[in-house]
Amino acid sequence: AKTHEDMAGVEIFRPRYLRPERWEILLDTPGGLPVVWEKGGPGRLILLPLLAAHALAIARIAPRCDLIHANWTFSAFAAGLTAPIHRRPIVCTVQGSDIYRAARIPFAKGLARWTLRSARKVIALSASLAEGAAALGVDPDRIAGIPNGLDGARFHPNGTPREPVLL
Repeated sequence: AKTHEDMAGVEIFRPRYLRPERWEILLDTPGGLPVVWEKGGPGRLILLPLLAAHALAIARIAPRCDLIHANWTFSAFAAGLTAPIHRRPIVCTVQGSDIYRAARIPFAKGLARWTLRSARKVIALSASLAEGAAALGVDPDRIAGIPNGLDGARFHPNGTPREPVLL
């Protein structure tokens, strides 16, 4: 994906963490970074440049923003590390492996706990993820359950179209 683009008036930044880009293999692993960690080997070493790239990009760009929305706990962790520089609220969306798998890895569980407790708000895509975030010590009042939406006119497994669901 492009490192910088505009999507419907929203600036999108994607930091690169290795050169050449073909070495950027971490996001190609099904199950995300917790699976990379569990497998061990060179993938673990690549986590450091990934974290550094995220942290540097956040430190550089976030002071111009009103809010940091991290779409996974790892990015929220990088935002938390740079909070003394940007001083912006952090919202983190938990999507699965950052709760289900990371919570079984002692080191990752501690980082996820610290990260999610420091976030202003945690968005959980399911009730189960909300429960998982709460089990990590996040105040339930700071967890918002917002499931991924769908267009009820196009997807109706029971054969009855319905009103669209907000996404």
